[in-house]
Amino acid sequence: MLGVEFVDMPNAPGGYKLMMVNGAPGGGLMARPDEMGDVPSHWMNYFQVGNADEVASNAADLGGKVLMAPFDSGGPGRIAVLQDPQGATFSIIQPNPDFDPFE
Repeated sequence: MLGVEFVDMPNAPGGYKLMMVNGAPGGGLMARPDEMGDVPSHWMNYFQVGNADEVASNAADLGGKVLMAPFDSGGPGRIAVLQDPQGATFSIIQPNPDFDPFE
C-alpha cells in the first residue's frame, strides 16, 4: 500500500500542497486561481524533461502546440504547457536542482 501524505509548501502561491508518495514528491494540488476564469477544475500531467525550451520547440516542430511557452516557475523549475497533435494537453517541467519545497 502506498504511503500518501499532503504537505503544505510554505512559499507556494494558492495554498499549493505537495503530494508525497512513499516520501517522494508525486504530485500536487491547489485551488484554481481567480485569473483562470471559467476554466473548470482539472488535473494536469507533468513530464520531467532535461530542457523545457528544447522540448517545447520540438513539440511545435512535430505538429503539437505550445499553449504556454516555457517559464521559470519561481521555484520547482522551468514549466511549459503543450498540446499533442490529437489535442491532449500536458505540462513539462525541467526541475530546478536547487529547489527545496520545504524551505
